[in-house]
Amino acid sequence: MNDTDIVHVRNLDFDFPKDMQKLIYNQRFVRGGSDTIAIAPSIAGFYGVYTAMVPDVLSLSYNVRFNQDNQKSR
Repeated sequence: MNDTDIVHVRNLDFDFPKDMQKLIYNQRFVRGGSDTIAIAPSIAGFYGVYTAMVPDVLSLSYNVRFNQDNQKSR
């Protein structure tokens, strides 16, 4: 890493981390059986990709925050 590199960090801040860490795994999307085209940390049982990285190209994440009334923040 150098001064021009961008680092994307995601903490998956759940209320019950001890239980959730047992369900987290890294999906690896491959092409041709060996070429990694994307990596996405995921939660077993959830459908879809909420955080992903295409090596040396991009990263993305979807974040939702709730307020004290359990309503989505804007």
